Amino acid sequence: MRLFLLVLSFIVIEIFTGRKCGIPYGIGVAGFNTYLVLFGALAVDLVQIPIFYSIFEETSHLVRPLTKLRMRIIASERRLESSRFIRTVRALGNIGVMVVTAWPFGLGGMWSGVLLAHALRVNRRIGYILLTIGSITGCFLFVCGSNAFFTWLHLKTGWLGIMLRK
Repeated sequence: MRLFLLVLSFIVIEIFTGRKCGIPYGIGVAGFNTYLVLFGALAVDLVQIPIFYSIFEETSHLVRPLTKLRMRIIASERRLESSRFIRTVRALGNIGVMVVTAWPFGLGGMWSGVLLAHALRVNRRIGYILLTIGSITGCFLFVCGSNAFFTWLHLKTGWLGIMLRK
């Protein structure tokens, strides 16, 4: 039961806060295996791609029930357009979609990657590939960084995480 709750909490944290909180939680707090965290974070990211694509594309067809969501998407697109980071990445074209998706902080992540792919009108099939590569890259780098941090923390303090490790 405890393992189930830890896995469920990892998934919920990964969905609502992204990899910047989900991966450190999985490695450092829950004490999960690094590969389990990597593949869990990738799975959550890959499930989000079609969901976010459908939100961006389908809201125009369902205007009345999703007016607030559509307004938030338009505001997000405007905010995205005005960001210096996104303007720089946008100049990279399709490669920019991967960079934004891999970037875990600020305007990065899966939501922003799909939003940028949608704004650039990237072919959906190519967009899936770019977003997947960006997600793999971002998750791998963040898992490596989190693992290095918690290994350093263990060497300095002896701390092993609070849930599974003894």
